Amino acid sequence: MSGLFAITHSMVQSFERCRKQYWFSYLSGLERPPGDVANAAGVIGTGVHRAMKTLCLTGDPEDGTRELDTYLRMPAHECAAPGTEAFDRAMALYARGCEAHASIASDDRWTELDTWVPVKSRSVTLRARIDRADRFAGGHWQVIDWK
Repeated sequence: MSGLFAITHSMVQSFERCRKQYWFSYLSGLERPPGDVANAAGVIGTGVHRAMKTLCLTGDPEDGTRELDTYLRMPAHECAAPGTEAFDRAMALYARGCEAHASIASDDRWTELDTWVPVKSRSVTLRARIDRADRFAGGHWQVIDWK
């Protein structure tokens, strides 16, 4: 990957959504401006992803629940703290994720796998993170993006 500019799908989405956000997040090296607080949708998404990763690693839904609850209780995530609609939504989404997890009977599974491919003609490297990959009998695979 050396010598090439690395770009992810999230970076492209950030750039398309708000160039100022992209600049602060990926280029400036500066802290976010004061008053630029986390939004509930982003906090929920990150929290549920973290909980699903924990569930995939341990196999215990309670571990994921604790991970999500702890994340949502962080002061920076008060927009989705206990007692808010966002907290209830996050817990409901995680419960649905637990149902999906329980329905997958794979031989082995991995979570948060990084992968990349260089596009030398464009001097970029396209990077992606796979939320979950399952290997089944007979050499079959399933790749999941928790959205």
